[in-house]
Amino acid sequence: MPQGYQAVLPNASECVTVRPEDIVPSFMPSLLVAAEKDAAPQHKRLDRIHRYRFWHPNVHRTTWVLMIDLDTDDWLIPLLEVVNEHPRLRPSWIIEKAENGHGQVAWIIDRVSHGPKSRRAPQDFARDVRRALTNAFDADPHFTNARCWNPFWTGWEQEQAGKVFWGDTTPRPLGQLKEPLVDAGRWDPTRRVSAVPSPKRTLTTEELPGARGRNEWIFHTTRLRPHGTVAEVAHALNEELTEPLDATELNGIIRSIEQYEARGGRKPGSAMTAADRKQQAQRGAKGGSRHTDKQLQQRATLTHAAAAVRSAEATGRAAMIVYWHEQGLSRRQIAERMDVSESTVKRALRAHRNATL
Repeated sequence: MPQGYQAVLPNASECVTVRPEDIVPSFMPSLLVAAEKDAAPQHKRLDRIHRYRFWHPNVHRTTWVLMIDLDTDDWLIPLLEVVNEHPRLRPSWIIEKAENGHGQVAWIIDRVSHGPKSRRAPQDFARDVRRALTNAFDADPHFTNARCWNPFWTGWEQEQAGKVFWGDTTPRPLGQLKEPLVDAGRWDPTRRVSAVPSPKRTLTTEELPGARGRNEWIFHTTRLRPHGTVAEVAHALNEELTEPLDATELNGIIRSIEQYEARGGRKPGSAMTAADRKQQAQRGAKGGSRHTDKQLQQRATLTHAAAAVRSAEATGRAAMIVYWHEQGLSRRQIAERMDVSESTVKRALRAHRNATL
């Protein structure tokens, strides 16, 4: 391992073997992956994600990884300066790209839920910590923690595309990242350059340009973006809303644009012609008005897959509730720790007791 990386990750080695199931939350049976930066993402089981260069680790309404993107030649220097003085900031893994020397750095955190009943404060705290990390290490402010380089992609070694260096992959509380940033005088989550020209986060539906709805505004602004990937820009725009779209609606918009561009449609920096708009409108009308056997089958498949994901998440959540109960925590303490209601805790414990009778 190069000396610089040995200083950042003193206990790591290029030979360390980490498997997806070692770090991915247990209730995630699959993850979104993509072969190319602009390709449409697709769900794949954990045992298949090594075939894809990019992944979306933060899915299923959960954030468990904070990533920053470093696209300068000397990014390792500020990383060394801060981490050597504040070891608690040592990352979980580092990826160095061979073709240009750029890097991505990741920290595994205690997972933060984005479900409909989850609390807003942990979500805002996670976002502030990642912004502070971005500012502390002079990382790319346009990177939105969505599509990242996949550390499990076999091409890093086989194709000599880059190297992956692993550190401590134990999930850590967000406070353990904030404290050393404060000590280093680098806690500044407010300084931010948005991924796209956009208003402040206090933008309401009534204030959207052209009196558009949230879906229409995100769709048209994303497809006409001057730079960046579809997912990055769409997520950044959604963050600007006082009432953001839920993950299902936002992912639907992202898939629609990515599929259009993957078929040879408009790319960032080019304009959509009148003929393009007419053709896209015809496709939308056709797809919305026809209910072919293939469409119905696809919907049934997606519904089944979504139900399987929800079931897996519920099973994992129930297991964690039982675990914390066995550790002596009260129902209220478990509910606060896991961001769920006390009734959810009560049902899980009752089901566990019935199953063991």
